[in-house]
Amino acid sequence: FLAADQVPLKFKPIRIHRVLSIQKHFSQVLVNEYAGDVFHQAGWALASLNIIGCPGVLVRSTLTGVRDLFVLPYHGLTRGPTSFVAGLMAGSGSLVRNGHSALIPLL
Repeated sequence: FLAADQVPLKFKPIRIHRVLSIQKHFSQVLVNEYAGDVFHQAGWALASLNIIGCPGVLVRSTLTGVRDLFVLPYHGLTRGPTSFVAGLMAGSGSLVRNGHSALIPLL
């Protein structure tokens, strides 16, 4: 069973003005534009396949935890020492929680 887990595909908007074209040509332009977006995101899609436990999800979750480890204490630091310690605890918990939940499918 192959499945892609939490793979966000994002497409850039296309602005088109005064189109004078046949439908076949217009369709080809759209396909080419969106195919480029998919091609640029194919690495994350392949890394998110459930073949070996979603390495893409592992990286994304771990990066979220690492970001929280630095961002939450920083925001707390602007509010005082007690908030800094609370932010440090919350950031550490996020790192453990996100890293741990991403590693469980690999076990």
